[in-house]
Amino acid sequence: MKDIVLPSDLIISRHAAERFLERIIERDTYSYEDVEVASQIILNILNNRVLKYRQIYPSAIQIKYRNAFFIYDADGKTIITVYRNDNAKEKVEWIYKFPAGLKFNLGISSNTKLMLITKGFKPIRKEERTIIGQVEDQYFIYDPKYNYIKSII
Repeated sequence: MKDIVLPSDLIISRHAAERFLERIIERDTYSYEDVEVASQIILNILNNRVLKYRQIYPSAIQIKYRNAFFIYDADGKTIITVYRNDNAKEKVEWIYKFPAGLKFNLGISSNTKLMLITKGFKPIRKEERTIIGQVEDQYFIYDPKYNYIKSII
């Protein structure tokens, strides 16, 4: 397998987000909000990292990440579907990990900041461009455009 870095304007199809929920996260039922969050998690996984891939058709690429194979249409810059890799040791989790340089609102403790940076948070829903998520019993709102997070009281 070769290395690839995907474009920043990557598109996640609704079909791919639904297959991600069914095949990778293993959810039988899910809401519209879950599909929206799944798209954000896929973007979070695939953006800003070098990934292993192989060409499967002239414009289709199979990208490997943990227990998931993402099928990328290079012409449309779109992830079109997702399959499970049963041979993988590590599994994709329902976690949103933050990029470097995360900015914090005042009032977030040092321990919580460390947890957010190292482990990310469990996304609950998407509201416009922001993501609402949870770490333990605390809720946060994250704005990926500005890489900014604040506590929700």
